[in-house]
Parts: sequence; C-alpha cells; structure tokens
Amino acid sequence: MSHPLCHTSTHMNTRKPIIMEPALEQLAGDWPAWKRRAFAQKLRRWVRQLEVAARILEARQQPVTVPPLRPLSDRRLLQN
Repeated sequence: MSHPLCHTSTHMNTRKPIIMEPALEQLAGDWPAWKRRAFAQKLRRWVRQLEVAARILEARQQPVTVPPLRPLSDRRLLQN
C-alpha cells in the first residue's frame, strides 16, 4: 500500500513550482513533457560531444615534450 498523502490533492497542490533558467523557460516553457525529455536527451548527447572535443583540444594545446635522448655507449657509437 502506498503512502496515503501521495495521492491527495492537497499534497499535489503544495509542491513547489518547477523553476527553470529564464532562457530555458523562454525556449521550452510551453513544451509538453515528451518534447522536453527528447530535448534533454539531445542536450546530454551534445554535452558528451563537447566534453570529448574539449579534451581533444586541450591535449593538442599541451606542449609536446620530447623525451631526452640517452647517451649512447662507446660500443654503439663505434657501430654507427
């Protein structure tokens, strides 16, 4: 059996309203739930793509360090 207050109308009316960022409210304020969910999934994909692209760009911007060469032994020097 579920909690008795979960299904009463007074409980439903006392919930806080959903507050979104103003720009998001302007964009998706009138959308139904299914459209908001689809848009949220699209945003999650975009976030992942942006994070991967940022990691790649950061790695490219790091200076490439060339490991120092080890000195060759005398025997190897004579072979060359």
